[in-house]
Amino acid sequence: MNKHSAIDLIYAGIQLQRAGRRPIRDLVLSGSGGLKKGLECVREQLLSHHMIMSSVYRKKLLLNAGGWDTSVGSHLDCTAFCRVCLRTSQIYYIPESLLLFAITPNSWGSFSVEKEHNKAKWYRRKIDLLIQDARFLCPDFVPFLKTMYAWHARLSLSNLESQFDLNSISGSELRQSLQQLTDVFPESKKSLSGLKLLVSSYVGLGWLKFIRRVLGKSAPSHSEFNVLVK
Repeated sequence: MNKHSAIDLIYAGIQLQRAGRRPIRDLVLSGSGGLKKGLECVREQLLSHHMIMSSVYRKKLLLNAGGWDTSVGSHLDCTAFCRVCLRTSQIYYIPESLLLFAITPNSWGSFSVEKEHNKAKWYRRKIDLLIQDARFLCPDFVPFLKTMYAWHARLSLSNLESQFDLNSISGSELRQSLQQLTDVFPESKKSLSGLKLLVSSYVGLGWLKFIRRVLGKSAPSHSEFNVLVK
């Protein structure tokens, strides 16, 4: 950044690690490094949930974009990244893991109804902020951002199914989480996955697996976060 004063933001990948610095895997975006466009980076982050932690910002630009906004909770780093990217196209990506991120049983590997509810509220707030910015900075990008409400609702339903599949969540907890998700993301009402999970919360996991076989659906993928403590 000292050599290239036009660059406002540099970011890279990260490596997930277990206790004792045991690597799980690298989270590095596909493609080569180099200069990237701002809207491309926002789209990429939202669709991949890429963990934007190994980032360096021009301070003035970061502050103009709202800085570290605690109203989005644990999404504050990704929200800051996206809001900065809406304001610049001078972004450089390094396709290497330049940050080590340790996961513990009490952090990403754990599940609670309250945590899921907070994450949903924070993510909705994140999308709201991005749409608010985009209306002034890049109005043509607003329609895509609005699709992120339904997209995240589907992703949250898939995560709940994964937790239920792993026996990390009881039927009553699943029903409570579904209700809270609907309160935050009314878009989830349009998904048949929600109805499937609601019935499963009463009938049990066996019925859910039977429905998958009938519909030819595979089980949800279980991320390293979900299976770490299993």
